[in-house]
Amino acid sequence: QDHLEGARVTLRLLDSPPTPAWGGADAAAPAEAEAKLRTELACACAGAAGIVFSLFALEGHVLAEALGVPALAVSPYLIPYGPPADFESRLAGARPLLHAALRASPTPATPEPAAAACRGELADRLSWAEVEHWAWPLYDEARWAGWRAGLGLGCAPGLTLEGAVALPRRVHLAYLLPSVLVPRPAHWPRTVRAFGYL
Repeated sequence: QDHLEGARVTLRLLDSPPTPAWGGADAAAPAEAEAKLRTELACACAGAAGIVFSLFALEGHVLAEALGVPALAVSPYLIPYGPPADFESRLAGARPLLHAALRASPTPATPEPAAAACRGELADRLSWAEVEHWAWPLYDEARWAGWRAGLGLGCAPGLTLEGAVALPRRVHLAYLLPSVLVPRPAHWPRTVRAFGYL
């Protein structure tokens, strides 16, 4: 940790409650535990220049969005699951403009510098490929909308408090596995990599 302190990096480890099934009846963690965790997280992240969070603690993504700072998602293993089969149809039905914007956002699968420059600001925004790969649990409004509103955010990533579509910036995902053991599949978004260990 000495090298982290020299670089002015502060490491804060916080426990989080287990993630419930997406959109299920148990979609909210016990209120007291979740409120306590979210208060601790907000205090720990106040003044942060960036946030690194585990896919087991997606609260980090919400706080990075609220603070307007860059974020990095990390996972110690490959995600062994995808979104529920009805995820896309449910999102499209509930939030058609958000769904359309995510679908229209350029997919960062083929990094072509000239094409990226032509795409302008959208090139740095969340895409459907990233939502499908790892970010879909963030669209469970039953779990996140109340806390997001308290932080001045819309009910889901990509929505303002007024309901207008404003896609959030991309968040890279680092699998903490050596790339020699996990060669990068072609279908991963460019923002997803196996980096080895931090």
